[in-house]
Amino acid sequence: MSLGSSLFLPNPSCGGSSQPRTLAEALDLPSFNAMYQANSATSAGNNCGDDVLNEMFQKKVINEMIRCGGAKTDIGFFQTAFGWTERAVDAKEIWNHYDCDADYNVFFAETAAPTGAGLDFTATLHRSSHSPDGKYSYPAEGFSMLDVDNNVWWHIEDKSVTNDYAHVLTLRPQQATSATGVKKYKKFLVVPARFVGGYSCPVPTNKTPSWGYMQKVNPFRLRRDWSLKIDLLRGYKDLLRWAVLWDSQGNKFDAWDTYEAQEARVDLQLARNILAFLGTPTTNTSIINGTGATVVDEAHTGFYGYLPTLKFGGGNVLDFDPAIGYDLDADLEPFILSQDALKKSSSFNVRHGKAFLARLINRANKMVRAEGLGIDAYPAFTRSGEGALKKLGIKSYEWLGFMLNFEEWGALSDSRLIGSQYMSNMAIMTPVDGITGPGGTQVPGIEFYQYGMGRETGDYWEEMVDFRKVTLCDELKGSVAQSVMMKVHCPGNHILLNPAVGC
Repeated sequence: MSLGSSLFLPNPSCGGSSQPRTLAEALDLPSFNAMYQANSATSAGNNCGDDVLNEMFQKKVINEMIRCGGAKTDIGFFQTAFGWTERAVDAKEIWNHYDCDADYNVFFAETAAPTGAGLDFTATLHRSSHSPDGKYSYPAEGFSMLDVDNNVWWHIEDKSVTNDYAHVLTLRPQQATSATGVKKYKKFLVVPARFVGGYSCPVPTNKTPSWGYMQKVNPFRLRRDWSLKIDLLRGYKDLLRWAVLWDSQGNKFDAWDTYEAQEARVDLQLARNILAFLGTPTTNTSIINGTGATVVDEAHTGFYGYLPTLKFGGGNVLDFDPAIGYDLDADLEPFILSQDALKKSSSFNVRHGKAFLARLINRANKMVRAEGLGIDAYPAFTRSGEGALKKLGIKSYEWLGFMLNFEEWGALSDSRLIGSQYMSNMAIMTPVDGITGPGGTQVPGIEFYQYGMGRETGDYWEEMVDFRKVTLCDELKGSVAQSVMMKVHCPGNHILLNPAVGC
């Protein structure tokens, strides 16, 4: 029997005299791993019908394996794209303190105007112009409001804070002939000083032009269990056969247990990656300290993954028509001007699906043609002397001091995993600069944490129990578990290019 033509080998293919070769030796291993085919009730050899055919089944396999699947499934798709360097922390619940740039502008919830020239009128501040608890807002009585674009002034005569997130200002036009009011969603500058005459008395005011905030991160705790009933009285007697098997990634390995244990590890890694991308905190009280199949405690309610954070947690969501594609001119320019106005990040890694890239290239080619620069200024294709035609792609784009580096994220197009039409047309712009810590040190846009001091706490834990030594039953059980904590820093610096079909 040749070693290259059988699914079963008399010795481990990984080689070495140090590996066990009999059942007796394997049973003495510190951590016993049972072979995938050890269950006689489910052994593939049973399908042959008799002992002779069983032996032939072992010997007459022409190819070790013919793989019918496609490319390997990227189980660690988030880790592959963003890395996973965990920062050790002592607590299960951690906090980040964010300090935002001062913004001296406010917005109003509704349009409001005086009923006549020079008359007072009231206007309600927009929810976003309040503190996180809704009890404080920047403008104070005696300050002034200015429409910078039209040079119109009002003075704040009164301020009502009766309703949280809905503070009301009483405004008086500076010009007696002015009947101009404020507009909904247009920003107005607060001038933080009082107009006074030659003699005046103090009116103390406190101002808070921007709001620093703290945000906590809770972990998810994941666990994957497996069980295998064994039958050591199968046809191999006391001779240990090493079955050659393949995991979900197409890697060959000797199957003296590793299949169940390895698949458990793979499943745990997949779950961690899905949570990092799509996780949502647990808020259902039936799950938190509940009694069902899924129960967590208050410390392990989890966090928002990357995509939900951008959609619902303050990220920039820029819609575009996926049928047309993202336009680096018309769609990108307003964003560049907005980011420049706030002096935020100017360099981004853009991770996207296959459909996004295809339409991006087509739109870029049309953009160049619209500039009238000529075909030689921007070749869209190359052609070899043998007649092979190759369409050129786009790896980066630079304009007005902004740099975009494009990177295809294969998992977004993989329908076997998270891929879908929406995901394939989507892109996420992760800032490379603009997020700093103490002393101006660069902080990554996404940061991972791990609590505890080792495997007994939050880090990776794996254990296997041979129940023949516990209950005398021929059964093996194992578990793997690990916690995951992640935070998207400064969501306002991240951008989701959101494929949205217009009306």
